[in-house]
Amino acid sequence: MLGVLRTQELLAARRIDGAEQFFSRAIDFGYSKNPEETLQIWEQEKILGDIVWIIRQFRPDIIISRFTAEQGGHGHHRASAILALEAFKAAGDANRFPEQLTSLETWRPRKIFWNTWRSAIEQQKLDVNELSVEDIGTYNRLLGKSYGEISAISRSNHKSQGFGAAPRRGTYLEYFQLLDGDSLRPDIFAGIDLSWKKIPTGTVIDSLIQLAIQQFNPEQPSQIVPILLEVSGKINEITDKYWRELKQQEIMQIIRSCLGLWLEASADKYYVAAGDSLRISLNTINRLEFPLIFKNVKSSFSSVDTVIQKSLQNNIPLELKFQIVIPPQAEVSRPFWLKYRHGKGNFNLDDPLLTGTAEAPPPLWFTVTLQADAEELSYQIPVIYKWTDDVDGEKMRQVLITPAITAAFREKIYVFPNNDNREVEVVVRSLKKDCNGSIRLHLPPGWSSSPDQHSYRFTRLNEEQNYRFIVRPPREETALTVQLLSGNGEAIHCYQLKTIDYKHIPIQTVFAETETRFVRLNFSPSQKEIGYIMGSGDEIPQVLNQSGFRVTQLNSFEIENSDLSTFDVIITGVRAYNTNGWLKTGHKRLLEYVNKGGILITQYNVSREMVVDSIGPYPFQISRDRVSVEEAPMQFLQPDHQLLNRPFKITQTDFEGWIQERGLYFAGNWDSTAYQTPLGCNDPGEDLKKGGLLYTTYGRGVYIYTGFAFFRQLPPGVPGALKLFINLLYADGKNGK
Repeated sequence: MLGVLRTQELLAARRIDGAEQFFSRAIDFGYSKNPEETLQIWEQEKILGDIVWIIRQFRPDIIISRFTAEQGGHGHHRASAILALEAFKAAGDANRFPEQLTSLETWRPRKIFWNTWRSAIEQQKLDVNELSVEDIGTYNRLLGKSYGEISAISRSNHKSQGFGAAPRRGTYLEYFQLLDGDSLRPDIFAGIDLSWKKIPTGTVIDSLIQLAIQQFNPEQPSQIVPILLEVSGKINEITDKYWRELKQQEIMQIIRSCLGLWLEASADKYYVAAGDSLRISLNTINRLEFPLIFKNVKSSFSSVDTVIQKSLQNNIPLELKFQIVIPPQAEVSRPFWLKYRHGKGNFNLDDPLLTGTAEAPPPLWFTVTLQADAEELSYQIPVIYKWTDDVDGEKMRQVLITPAITAAFREKIYVFPNNDNREVEVVVRSLKKDCNGSIRLHLPPGWSSSPDQHSYRFTRLNEEQNYRFIVRPPREETALTVQLLSGNGEAIHCYQLKTIDYKHIPIQTVFAETETRFVRLNFSPSQKEIGYIMGSGDEIPQVLNQSGFRVTQLNSFEIENSDLSTFDVIITGVRAYNTNGWLKTGHKRLLEYVNKGGILITQYNVSREMVVDSIGPYPFQISRDRVSVEEAPMQFLQPDHQLLNRPFKITQTDFEGWIQERGLYFAGNWDSTAYQTPLGCNDPGEDLKKGGLLYTTYGRGVYIYTGFAFFRQLPPGVPGALKLFINLLYADGKNGK
């Protein structure tokens, strides 16, 4: 879901600054310390091929990299710089990625630069006289803003990242170091022809454009439409497909603007199930005086044109009504890059023509053909749903094609801590009238459910029904992802609906396969009372509840005023000491709780902006150490330590299947006479890091600090991580043994 949100935030930023956004299939798989690891996980040739495709498709004269192989911080940034340099050379080589040449042609950019940082100029003692310089603080008289102001507004759309930026006004110089290509100076555009002269017959087109500019009257923009129609005709004569299609799209939008032409296709609802129908109103308004004829219209699910042949009167709406039947085999709407399950490093695409794009074309659209003088104008209009919000006024969203039903498990994970049965609840909702079928759990041998399946029947839209399965686990420990299947005949995957709704982006809906996680563990949980102090947010309390423990979320009032001795364990969530100011005073109460016999487990915090100077009963610092390779070998420094032996015997297999990383913000420089460190690990080529798990006794109680990324491992049900975390709950003061 974060990937969908970040994609839309990037597109929102581009709507401000006017740039065009491209994407590779590379996945942000988590923090990477070096580009070598990143390129291995990304499968370098795949991502390089994506970038080469984009260069061949977009045909840039200049490429600017924000990073280098050495400068850029984490591995993703530095890997992008390596790929940029490789792609700069490969895009013009017909022997590289020749399969692309059935759709594209080779393209050789002229120059590639590194947009250097001021600190890097000083550190590397670069001669600024050898660098190209651009003033990015220039004021744009037409827009009424400087480019610094525009970039700040654009950057502030990355709201999920906390990237709000204040505008910078006035001259601001940026420096560019040439990495490869033509060495012409003094500016990065030196030697680049930006005129129509680069295109055969471009001189004629340019003269017509200059004539249109001279005759343009803001009060009567439609007066230059005949000239623009002539430009369109000349563009159609361009033999280079790239320039012909690109410039034809641009001139068609200019003509539409000069005509004051309004085209809109709106549906009576924002979703329609495959096999169902949708009512659509197509509205056209010719808001200026230029004579237009509405010739015909075609929809995405019809190969036949509907002939209209009607003159559009000045500012008089023409409304056409349609009822569209969606084919039963129509694909469910979702981001095309989430259509298939993907690996760790990159998404799977089935259509190479979608390479680089953010979104697939809308599933529902109309193509409207108009006649202007003797020329035809064609515009593809996406079908939208619109409504009026009491605060924001008119709002719009894309119309979705949905399955007949959606279904969701009540819980993301079900833990079976013994051989007892568990009730698993599924919520089913209808998105289509008069639909029926059955649902069942897709279970492997050894697991069973009662009943084997449930039948459903809905007569109205948005009906909702709960269904319960009694699931019996096998005797042996295991963990698996369980999918829900539906069918009225052939079994198919069910989908659950997830919605992202923020004001700065269009509403996003994602249909993900309905699944949950079953984890079978061999232990009988005691009735431990656990208090949990939330930090920046995690889902560990829900997982502990699922595991048979009673969890109470604690706030400042309860920490200060309640009897903490009623809790067997208190846990602070990730970054709790960074986000909860009240822990400045509440921390003393927590240490008193430990001293009197309690167990306090503190998950990772960052050292900056902590509300207390020290979070442990004895001195230790929080470092920036992290182990980003989730498969990093674990060393059992104290194999007999209680945290590794009860109630579960922790072995190397319990560190298999971890997600994204081992841990972050490990402890550093601790009092080795007070703290025990039963585990160690390190990334390749680095020294052993022992600060992922600290244990000590304090008074009659136990204090534990852990930088291991339990907040990532427990929600998706990584069994070994869950077992290790449960062991922490059973710690006692017997000096680790």
